[in-house]
Amino acid sequence: MSELELKFQVPAAALAAVRRALHAGKVQRLHLQARYFDTAEGLLASKQLALRLRREGRTWVQTLKGSTGHLAQREEHDVALGAGPRGGPALDVQRHHDSAVGQALLSLLQAHPEAALQQVYATDVWRTHRVLSRGGARIELALDEGRIVA
Repeated sequence: MSELELKFQVPAAALAAVRRALHAGKVQRLHLQARYFDTAEGLLASKQLALRLRREGRTWVQTLKGSTGHLAQREEHDVALGAGPRGGPALDVQRHHDSAVGQALLSLLQAHPEAALQQVYATDVWRTHRVLSRGGARIELALDEGRIVA
């Protein structure tokens, strides 16, 4: 299965119309709280890697994303962590060791032993979404509303 992800920033003047269009079908809401990690110098971002811990409802997921060479497609490796301890689980890059993108991350960190991962920003959003099926494709429409803290 291949995933193509497109993200748009919605101007304030269009937000009500987007909400109405989204609610034209059955929607679900999910609270997402995420912490994103990189080095102080942005080493991961410079190699088009993104590493996060995200609470999705009551479940924590650690995700590593990397470039596929296509602008709108990314390689993604998710590790479900369950409910986790209060405050969330600790970040562990070894969780991705069995994926290609995980090997790229581990090689990068090995080549830069001085690089220390740290939280660089966090998000706290409510996602309203619904799924459409068209021509054999599964299409998720989602609107995230919340805040980003850096």
